[in-house]
Amino acid sequence: MKKLNMDSWREMFYEKIEEVKPQDHWDLKMDQNLDYNDLGPGWKQSLQEHSFASFQCSRCQHFWSSVQVVILFHMYLDQHRRKGWVKMRVFRQECYECSEGVTGCLLTAPARPGTHAHSHSLSHTRAHCSYTCR
Repeated sequence: MKKLNMDSWREMFYEKIEEVKPQDHWDLKMDQNLDYNDLGPGWKQSLQEHSFASFQCSRCQHFWSSVQVVILFHMYLDQHRRKGWVKMRVFRQECYECSEGVTGCLLTAPARPGTHAHSHSLSHTRAHCSYTCR
């Protein structure tokens, strides 16, 4: 099972963002410290609440899939420099096979790049950026 790969997310993101914001340069990065509604001045937020992904517990190796994956995006566009940033956080899920309180589960690739689920998450961000990051 392929673990979440930021290169594949970036590749799809750059393709999609180019369709709606070709004049701007965007950067996408994973940030597991993002908090909901904790935004700097000028930043916008988008929350994808029902994405599909698969998980594998780093402790017991239990594997499961879920349609309740939450992905948080924070976006900022500097109009003068034509430069945008997107920070992304994929929330982990707790393994029910392990003892209570274990949260060391690792996300595997949320669908393969190019599939509907992967494209939908990035399209949601792209659409949000194109309308709110002006």
